[in-house]
Amino acid sequence: MRASIFIIMGLLLLTLGLVIGYSVQPKAPDSNADAIVGMQMDAIYTCSMHPQIKLPKPGKCPICRMDLIPLKRSGTGQHQHKAELVMSEASMALAEIETSVVTRRKASVEVEMVGKVEVDNTRISDVVLLSDGEIRRLFVNYAGIPIVKGEHLAEIYSPQIYSAAQDFLVALRSQILDADLVQSAENKLNLLGAPREYIDRVKNEKRVPETFTLLSPRSGYVENVIGNQGMWIKAGQMLCRIIDMSQLWIMLDAYESDLAWIRYGQHVKITTASMPGVIIAGTISYIPPRLNDVTRTTKIRVNVENASGELKPGMFVSSTLLADVTANGTVTSAELKGKWICPMHPEIVKDKADQCDICSMKLVGAEKLGFNFDGANEWPLLLPETAVLLTGQRAVVYVRKDGKEPVFEGREVVLGPKAGAYYLVREGLNEGEQVVSKGNFKIDSALQIQAKPSMMKVGIHSTKLSNEMLSAQKMASLDSKKLRTSLAPMVELYLKIQFQLSHDQWLGLTELAQQFKILSDKADPSELSAVEVNLWHSLMDPVKTAWEHLPHQGNIDGYRKNFKQVSQAMIAMISKVGHELPTVKVVFCPMASASWLQTKSDIENPYFGMSMLNCGEIKHVLSAIPKQ
Repeated sequence: MRASIFIIMGLLLLTLGLVIGYSVQPKAPDSNADAIVGMQMDAIYTCSMHPQIKLPKPGKCPICRMDLIPLKRSGTGQHQHKAELVMSEASMALAEIETSVVTRRKASVEVEMVGKVEVDNTRISDVVLLSDGEIRRLFVNYAGIPIVKGEHLAEIYSPQIYSAAQDFLVALRSQILDADLVQSAENKLNLLGAPREYIDRVKNEKRVPETFTLLSPRSGYVENVIGNQGMWIKAGQMLCRIIDMSQLWIMLDAYESDLAWIRYGQHVKITTASMPGVIIAGTISYIPPRLNDVTRTTKIRVNVENASGELKPGMFVSSTLLADVTANGTVTSAELKGKWICPMHPEIVKDKADQCDICSMKLVGAEKLGFNFDGANEWPLLLPETAVLLTGQRAVVYVRKDGKEPVFEGREVVLGPKAGAYYLVREGLNEGEQVVSKGNFKIDSALQIQAKPSMMKVGIHSTKLSNEMLSAQKMASLDSKKLRTSLAPMVELYLKIQFQLSHDQWLGLTELAQQFKILSDKADPSELSAVEVNLWHSLMDPVKTAWEHLPHQGNIDGYRKNFKQVSQAMIAMISKVGHELPTVKVVFCPMASASWLQTKSDIENPYFGMSMLNCGEIKHVLSAIPKQ
C-alpha cells in the first residue's frame, strides 16, 4: 500500500516537472505572427481628413464622406521618430500619391475684381448760354438723342447778341477808318457767347440775323435737357449736356490685399453678362491714395474703349488682372521695361523721355509708377498650390527624398505670394526637388496615426473667431435689439442661399440675392442711438459690399466664390450683434479654407455641395440672445 502511494506521488512529480520544463523553455518563432499583425493592419481603413476614424473594411468616412484608405505601417529604424513616411511603390499607387518638381519659370498673380461701368467725366460737355435769350426752336428735346459734333441743338434769340451784332456790322462798314473798333465789336460778341458761325455770317452777308444756332461741341448723347421751345433762358443756365460714350470708365472694387499687385498702366480683361464670351481690354488709369475705412476697398479706375456702344453706364462687370511677378515677389512688366508713360493718359507710352501727345505733361519712367525691373530676368521658384498644407501659422510640404525606397519628409517652407495655381517659394525648397502635389493629406494623416511628428495643427482661424466672440461680449452692454431685428430677415435669406449652395440648387439664387439687396437698402438706422448707428455702418457696409455683386454671377461656382466674402461679413456681424434664432453654428471647411453659418446639426458644405456635403467641422456655436 505504502509502495503504491510512493509510486503515484513519483508519477505526479514527474508530470509536474515536464509541464514546468515545457513552460519555461524558449518557444519556437511563429512565422505567421507578423503576417497576422500585418493582415490586421491592412484590414484597418482610415480617412485622410479625419484620422481618428478606423474601420475594419473600406467604405466612406462617416464625417466627410471621403473614400477610406488602407492603414499602412511605416518603416522602422531611422524613420521611426522623424516626420518621415516610408512607402512602397504599390502603396503609393494605391494611395494615389503624385509628385511635382519645384521649378523656376514665369509667374503671374491673378487679381479678380468686380465693379460698375460709369461715364468718363473728361468726356462731358455742358451747353451753357452766356447771355439771356429765348429758345425759338429746340432740335434736341429729350434725353438720349445721339448727336454728332457740329450738329444743331437749338435756335436762340438773344437781344444782347443781336444788339452787339448790330454794332459789329457798323464797325465793319467803317473798318477802313478804325480796325480796332471792328476787333473790339467782335470780341464783345465772343464774350456774349455768339457762335463763330454766327459772327462769320454777319461778316459775309453784311446783315444781322435775328437768331443764331447752337451747335454740339462734341459727339455723344444728349442728357439733362433743360427747357422747352419758347422758354426764356437766363445767362449761365445750362441748356443740355453732351456725353461722349466712345470711351468709358469702369470703377473696380479692389480689396486691401489686392493693392500690392495693382499698378497704373496695367491691362485688365473685362467681362459682362450682357456680352457673354466677349473680353474687353482696359487700362488702369487711376489708383486712389486712400482706402475706405469701412469696406477696406478702394475704387480702381479703368479706361475702356466703347466704340460699338455695347457697354452702358451702370452695368456690372467682372475683371481679371495678371500681374507679372519677379523672383523677389514684386510686380514687373516686360512690355513696359525701359518705357515712358504719361501720368494722366496711360495709353501714351513712348520709348524715350518726351511729352504727352494729349496733355503735354512730361512722361515718367515705368519704374516710378511702381514697376520693379531689378531681377526681372530671374524667374521665381514655384511650388504647386496643391502641395502646400496651410496650418494657419505655417506652410508645410512633403518632399520625396532621393533613394530607391519612397521616403517622404515633412518640411516647413516660407511662401511668397500666390501666382495662379502656384506659390512663390522664399525659403525651404530647392529647384529640382520633388514635392507631393496630390495625396499630402493622406501622408500627414498616416504620420498622425503612427504618433510621428505631424505638421497638421489647428490654424489661427478659430482664434480669429474667438476674438470676434470676445468683442461681442464687450458689446453685451449695448442695447442692440434693434440691430438684431433689422438683421433677422437678412440672416434668413443667407441661410436659404447656404442651403441651396450645399445642395447644388442653382435656380432661385439670383432672386434670393436680389431680395437681400432690397432688404439692406430699406434698413433704416435712424431710430438707433449714435453709438448704434456707428456700429450699424461698421458692420453693415462690409456686408453690403460682399452682397452687392452676388446676384450677378454667371454660374454656381461664381456664387460659391463670392459666398466666402459674404459669410465672412455675416459671421463678423452676428458675432457682434447677436441673433434670436435657436442656435447658429460657425462651420469651417479646411478644403475650402473658409467658414459659413448654418443652423442644422448635420454639416452642409456650401463650397463643395453634394460632392463633399458633410466635409467640415463645427468651430463655434453662437447662442441666441433672448427676445426682450
